[in-house]
Amino acid sequence: MKNCSNSRRLVSTIAGLEKLKPEEIVLYAGGNIVSDADVVSVFEETDIEITAGLLGGKVHGSLARAGKFIFETKMQ
Repeated sequence: MKNCSNSRRLVSTIAGLEKLKPEEIVLYAGGNIVSDADVVSVFEETDIEITAGLLGGKVHGSLARAGKFIFETKMQ
């Protein structure tokens, strides 16, 4: 990603490669959110974590049933 001078351009490049919207992508460096204006070269010696929102949001399977069964079990 040598052509990316700031994190906004990096996010745009990643979004294009992964077919995502740039606003769905958040960059983290050292546990902190990277702002759009941050210069990428500052993070040369740091791992940058990339997160993207997932579609849906509904809980499925055993996680959805876990709460149901807690209330159905008899307490003795």
